[in-house]
Amino acid sequence: MDEGRTVVELQYLQRDSALISILSLMEGNLNRICSEFEICLESPIKLKDLSGKGSLDNYWNFFVKIIDVDIGDMKDLFRRIKDYYYLRNRIIHEKSIFKDAKKAKEFELRYPELKIYEDIYWHKFYIKDEKFLFNLIEILFDFFAKLYMKLSNRIIAPISIFIDSNTVLKPDEPIKKNDNRSKK
Repeated sequence: MDEGRTVVELQYLQRDSALISILSLMEGNLNRICSEFEICLESPIKLKDLSGKGSLDNYWNFFVKIIDVDIGDMKDLFRRIKDYYYLRNRIIHEKSIFKDAKKAKEFELRYPELKIYEDIYWHKFYIKDEKFLFNLIEILFDFFAKLYMKLSNRIIAPISIFIDSNTVLKPDEPIKKNDNRSKK
């Protein structure tokens, strides 16, 4: 194998790894948010009790059905995140291969930063430009900024019911109903 090809292959590997890492961090944050709300709302239904088309759908369903947050205006951002997640799954489980030529073409048209090499039986993709990853980060930033605003609007009213001006909470401590601690 020549040096030039090795460098290119390493760049592809690095971009794949970055995509997987970014989405793992995203999923960890979504899981933490849901866990905090499970505690805060004392919800009998947990994230793990939901079923969906995939773990991302479970988070969406949790926000809409359990926390009762209107995130309908975020559907386009969520669809784009799911596209990246779909590609992540292709990398992890299918060695970056699309078995469906139509799906491969659809992604190539939608994301010009991808390069798809075609064969008779498969279509292998590569992330040819870092811009693909930067776009994902921008999408996630927009998604979480909107999500946090909507969640903060959802929880501000219940908090004022359960916490009076004498209650002291430590940073990063989940808020629970009937918290009776008082200021000293």
